[in-house]
Amino acid sequence: MQLSLNIKIFAAEEWRVLVLAAPSLEQEQHLLITEKVKLAIEETITAQLISADIEVIDKTLLFNDKNNKAYIKGVEFNRDQQLFVMEHDDINLAVRYRVELDQKSNVKNKSASNKWQITLISYIVDLATRNKIETHNEAGIFTLAINNCHGDCLSDWLIKHAQIMAQDMGAILVEKLQSLPRRYQYQLEFHDFLNTELIDIYNHLTTTDSFIFAKLLQELDNNETIIHQTSGRKYHYVSLLSADELDVLLQQYFENNNTSVNQTSSNSINFVYQRANTPYLTLYIITFIAILLLTYGIYVMAAQKMHQKNLINIAKDKTVAEMVRKAELMIEHEQYSPALDTIESVLLINAEHKSAKELKLTLLALTQGVEYFNLAKASLKNAPDKALKLFAQAKVLTPSLAFEISKLRAEINQHSQPIKGAVIGLQGLSSHFIFVGDSLNLGRKVIDYQNSFAINYQRISRVGKQCQFERQGKKYYLTDLGSSNGTMLNGIALSANKISELIDDSTVLVGGEVGIPYSLCQLECKITGKSSPALFIRLNAHSLALMNGLDRDKNINQPQVWDSMDVDLVTNWTLIGSEIDLGINKQGNIDFGCVEGGKALAKLVYDDGFYLSPITETIPSTSPEIELTLNNEIVYSLVPLQDGFTASINGCQFSFKSVA
Repeated sequence: MQLSLNIKIFAAEEWRVLVLAAPSLEQEQHLLITEKVKLAIEETITAQLISADIEVIDKTLLFNDKNNKAYIKGVEFNRDQQLFVMEHDDINLAVRYRVELDQKSNVKNKSASNKWQITLISYIVDLATRNKIETHNEAGIFTLAINNCHGDCLSDWLIKHAQIMAQDMGAILVEKLQSLPRRYQYQLEFHDFLNTELIDIYNHLTTTDSFIFAKLLQELDNNETIIHQTSGRKYHYVSLLSADELDVLLQQYFENNNTSVNQTSSNSINFVYQRANTPYLTLYIITFIAILLLTYGIYVMAAQKMHQKNLINIAKDKTVAEMVRKAELMIEHEQYSPALDTIESVLLINAEHKSAKELKLTLLALTQGVEYFNLAKASLKNAPDKALKLFAQAKVLTPSLAFEISKLRAEINQHSQPIKGAVIGLQGLSSHFIFVGDSLNLGRKVIDYQNSFAINYQRISRVGKQCQFERQGKKYYLTDLGSSNGTMLNGIALSANKISELIDDSTVLVGGEVGIPYSLCQLECKITGKSSPALFIRLNAHSLALMNGLDRDKNINQPQVWDSMDVDLVTNWTLIGSEIDLGINKQGNIDFGCVEGGKALAKLVYDDGFYLSPITETIPSTSPEIELTLNNEIVYSLVPLQDGFTASINGCQFSFKSVA
């Protein structure tokens, strides 16, 4: 450890004083006690101190004047505590004063008299210890002999008598300052001591009768070893002891605590000490020998154990390899439970055997699939929906059961009666008419609800005799059925009973005026789907609005051209093939046929009845972005849609019922 005592100017401290007004209490404030009065008192006290060879610090070098108030670093000294933030080593004492003024009243008539009591209150603050060390008060009653003395006259009179009292107070303060005991400032540095030793030294120095003030300035070097850590500290230390007396105090402390130190530097203002030996040296030696012996013993035991383990592992590896091969043969013969027992035995021998761990995961899936398969067979008659779900899980986990599962699923479908024929959508598919035949007729009235739809516009031919939409393979065609007012396809008038091919985004005009290529009733036709295209038909509301001279974007209600126009405008008629995609559009609604750009999440299948199926047969854990349910049960594969069903795609519900 190193101990250094160092000061910046002298070890023996000289008094360097700051004279500063103290704040008056609110009830003691007086309008006559101006900054000019305070300055006169301050200059008088300062002159007295300087005449006694006491150094007074010029506060204008420290403060910034702002609104006639004393500031340092932007902080007003309205409290003694704010003096302690100063970082000026040249200042160690502050003389603070306060003046109080009281006009005496006339005893007879209790009116104000010409007698004034002036009171000066002062005290000395030790900036190192933050304590008041001396106080002194002066008071006197003075008679104002001048009549009608106000303003500057009264202020000058007050300054004159306050200076008289300040001169007496200054003399008393000089005596008090000169009687203060001499004290010394040092910087103490400690090196290479244990933490507890540094704390003990600090406690010893701060509990002596001569102690005045101590402050930690810096944490010094840290040295870590296996058992302990040494470090150093630097303190600012103020004491009544001279350098020689402090040196004796420290030497006695080291001797009493059996601490050996080397003195590397010594003079009246600087002492350096360093710890002469390493703490716990004997313990280090014993610990080192013990570690060597322990390490050797561990090495010998480990070598013997490794040799025995190698012999055992050679025998185990041969046994384990045979057991793994046996389990693999059992899997080939679909003997999953015995194979799993064998693999469990292998892992008891070698828990980290890679092939065995992989086989265990495979067998757990296979056996789980068999369990699902058996549960599904037991649920065939009473709970076919549950059986379908279990079959789907079994097929994923145990692919070898796929053939048996397909046969049993066919048996389930035989017992289920799906909805057949044309239907109308409900909930998320409201206003959707879905037709499943090969042709679809349009007229002012419906011929057959299974294969025709109606728009009650008076210029359309009655009883489904306007036009016919027809599917042939993967293509759609349009035929005018000899209507009274004709049919136009993409601006071309169709000949009666002559078939014309429909393409995607075609426009069909029905019930138009002769010689005019426009009609109030225009149909938009869209064809979507590759494997089994579907035809989507709906009214062109925009063209209808233009024909009526209205702006659709301004949300102006359209006049009723025919009775059912409002309903027809929001109705979709769809002729599907064997299947059609279902998705969710950007607004979060069901996108039937994904015509609005939604991603396909499920399929609506028609095979002598309606069925619902996910896009791919899978269990939910492999497709977390799709939530397809039927009657609150998750759909894993193709399921029939029966009367009264409610299905849901990612929370959007839909259902439908037969049109007839």
